[in-house]
Amino acid sequence: MMKTLILILLMVPCFSLAQEFSRSVSFEWEPIEGAKTYDLELSSPQETLNFKVSEAQWSGPLEPGSWQMRVRSRDHRGVPGQWSTPEAFEVGIEQPKNLKPAQNLQLQASEAEFAEQSLSWDPVPGATSYTLKLSSKKSNFKAEEKVDAPRWTGKLPVADQFEWTVQAHLSPEISSSLSELAQFSVLGAALSKPLVNAPQDDWVRDLNWTAVPHAEQYDLVISRWKSETKKWELVQSKQDFQPTEIVFDPNWPGGRYRMILRAEANLRKSSQPTEIKFNVRGGDRSPAAQYTETMRESIERTRGWYSIASYLITTMQYVGDYNESGSVDIKLKAVGGTGRVGAGYLHPDEPWGILGIVDYSGFTIFGKDHTFGTGEISALHRSETSDRGEIRQQIGIFFREIPEVRADITETYQGTSNVSGLGAHYGAEYWYALSPKLGFQLNSHGYLTFVKITTPNGKPIKPSPSFQVGLLGSYKLSRRATALAGYAYRYDSLSYESSSGSTNRVEIQGHYLNLFLEYAL
Repeated sequence: MMKTLILILLMVPCFSLAQEFSRSVSFEWEPIEGAKTYDLELSSPQETLNFKVSEAQWSGPLEPGSWQMRVRSRDHRGVPGQWSTPEAFEVGIEQPKNLKPAQNLQLQASEAEFAEQSLSWDPVPGATSYTLKLSSKKSNFKAEEKVDAPRWTGKLPVADQFEWTVQAHLSPEISSSLSELAQFSVLGAALSKPLVNAPQDDWVRDLNWTAVPHAEQYDLVISRWKSETKKWELVQSKQDFQPTEIVFDPNWPGGRYRMILRAEANLRKSSQPTEIKFNVRGGDRSPAAQYTETMRESIERTRGWYSIASYLITTMQYVGDYNESGSVDIKLKAVGGTGRVGAGYLHPDEPWGILGIVDYSGFTIFGKDHTFGTGEISALHRSETSDRGEIRQQIGIFFREIPEVRADITETYQGTSNVSGLGAHYGAEYWYALSPKLGFQLNSHGYLTFVKITTPNGKPIKPSPSFQVGLLGSYKLSRRATALAGYAYRYDSLSYESSSGSTNRVEIQGHYLNLFLEYAL
């Protein structure tokens, strides 16, 4: 029996009118010693083909399908040998060639989850259908679909890499080999801009942000403004950072900081950067230090410019002690009040500041309204006495004016003249925090008038003391506003020399309801 070695060396399309979808097939077998020619028989269920060849090989067109071959030799006399054992083989149709997407191409999608994509390949002559096999590397997406045309369209997960092959079919029994494995990627839409939770105060111990959908990591840069160089100085930089929170190093100094944050993910466009700027207090930023400072918030002033407004209302005791001819002493009770406005400045880094105040007061005597004003400007100094308490001292100069109301012996109103002068002022306030919102204030202010501005008779002012004491409860309305309400006792007096050489004196005293508001500008 003849032993043969069958090798299918080449299959290429071969088109003719007789064989529309035949393919060129080549065979080789082991040469037989003494053989001059060979008989080759190729058979299929549809036909049998016989060939006489002089060498141990053959090439020719065959229709796709199942075939068998056998071969025998002939010697120089033409005498045939025995047929070889039939060898079965398949003639398939042409292998498909993937066309689009091109190998390793990256496709950009505008969607964040799934995007419609199309795949195509060269049509295979004679193929009636195709089987597409598609799988992803990242999301475990798999698809196997039979289609009639050399193309496929469907939705694929974005931000993923894919592999695909195609097999062509002529009939249920006749198929091509799989196409070469092709690869491509689908890039997702750009990630959303990160939303950073800006620090609520300057007790910065961490920075955090809301997780960006589909983000896998973040790039961030933290810088500190350096006033000496007028530039942002790098403090920390991180790439491929996966948490959504970063610890703010307690050893970093206070100052003005900036963080730039960008979301990243494989096979997705990076987000637009988010930039925030924030202030960080210097020194100890521990929770214990914050608790102590938070307890002081009810009495804490925002540094910089601020304004005040207050109103005092009461029934006043008016006393006029006159030593001029034709005048009589007056002792009356009068309904009155005082409105006060002012503005001040506290140094951001030092305990000192300045405050200016203007008062406008009035009362009713003999059915007439009498008004007068005062003003003062003082230097301020703050000093802490405990974790919750502090003393604020004021020293400065003031202007004071008091109406001198005159009447005759029948207590008939004769007229009003103002007495005014300049002097020195010293005040002290003790503030104590009960909670982050509530506190109280004890205050005492002393005034000494000794410089004449005006007197009814032109005589000099005599040193005249005035003072105010009070107790106020405070409530922190916001970081910029503090409201106070409480009790105040106020004694205002001015004395000047009478024409007879004795002393004329005017005084007003009262127990006041004091309403007060301080607001940071």
